[in-house]
Amino acid sequence: MKPATARFQSVVVRRNNRRWLFSGIVMAHAALGFKRCDHITWTVADVDAAADFYILVLGASLVYRIGPIDPADLTPDEHGRDWTHAHLGLPGARFKVSIVELPDGFRIELIQFDFSDEAADAPIERERIGAGHLGIEVQDIEAASAFLREHGCTLHTPFYVDMDIDESAIFRHCVDPWGHTFELVERR
Repeated sequence: MKPATARFQSVVVRRNNRRWLFSGIVMAHAALGFKRCDHITWTVADVDAAADFYILVLGASLVYRIGPIDPADLTPDEHGRDWTHAHLGLPGARFKVSIVELPDGFRIELIQFDFSDEAADAPIERERIGAGHLGIEVQDIEAASAFLREHGCTLHTPFYVDMDIDESAIFRHCVDPWGHTFELVERR
């Protein structure tokens, strides 16, 4: 793979009698060899219920379910660490996994860990480092909001952004029953 090369570049964009100047570093080649986003992984308290929820609410299809898996049943690595310690940094963690695929092909990996520590069951706060959201473009944000509310999601007040360059959009954050945040997007 060729090493990445970078250069500073400015671009002028004209739209609706306005002039916008964008400047920044442009990568001539992605150093990572990036092709596309493959999936997102979310830790949940009940992997089966979460998979069923995403199948019903997002129209996902089930790719597979595995587990429960106990790392004590798997061969330790050359340093004597169990599988979850060696590969995930979580010694002794038993787990179950479901992979669901959204209609556009994007996958969500849902994983449920079995720890004796009760703190592991507490959801991460949305404002904490490591938290985030999954943005989903929808046809009708009001209809999508009503559907998610009916299925136990908490919805926040929508907001409108006029991007003025070539589009505007309305956004709405909602939180699923497991504490994960979706951002609904209706582009206009």
